[in-house]
Amino acid sequence: MARRAASPTRSEGPAAASRRDEILAVAGGVFARKGLVGATVRDIADEAGILSGSLYHHFESKDQMVVELLLPVLATQNERYREVIARADDPVETLRRLVHAGMRGVAEWPNVARILHSESVQFQTNEPLLVIHERRQDNRKLWVSVVRRGMREGTLRKDLDPDLAVRAIFDAVYSSTRWLPPRGTSSPEKIADQLARLFLDGLSAT
Repeated sequence: MARRAASPTRSEGPAAASRRDEILAVAGGVFARKGLVGATVRDIADEAGILSGSLYHHFESKDQMVVELLLPVLATQNERYREVIARADDPVETLRRLVHAGMRGVAEWPNVARILHSESVQFQTNEPLLVIHERRQDNRKLWVSVVRRGMREGTLRKDLDPDLAVRAIFDAVYSSTRWLPPRGTSSPEKIADQLARLFLDGLSAT
């Protein structure tokens, strides 16, 4: 059972909550640039304009910052994916909408997307971060269920591994941060359209 990050007890009230959010935003940028192993508490504190020791007034550990940064995003995406699946009946159209929902998340939280794309090993081997791995798998399984349904109904090819197909789509969606401003010039909608067309043409049974 993955251990959840401890709830904050020392920083209370709206002002403290706001400061925590600011620090998490800074930490997200540091983690995205330097990686979870390479980033240090001092790196985060320096960019946040506080002393390293002051960081522990808000968070008990670097791992806690990672969990509090990523878990809400994964939860929001899970809700969006479930809503898409509930509203769309055709598996092909459902997958297209899932790609758009995934790209929407990447555009809203580019640093989180970069972290999720590059730190899979850490999520699986660092015990405090196992909860991130579990939530990622929850989201992936939602997509896999749609592919499996399409295969059963005959709208998607049956000669492909649904898990492999979804992993490939996830990898493409999360790595698309390089094509979004300011690193790139394309829009989330255009990227989602291109990725959906690319993958669905390959998965389609017709």
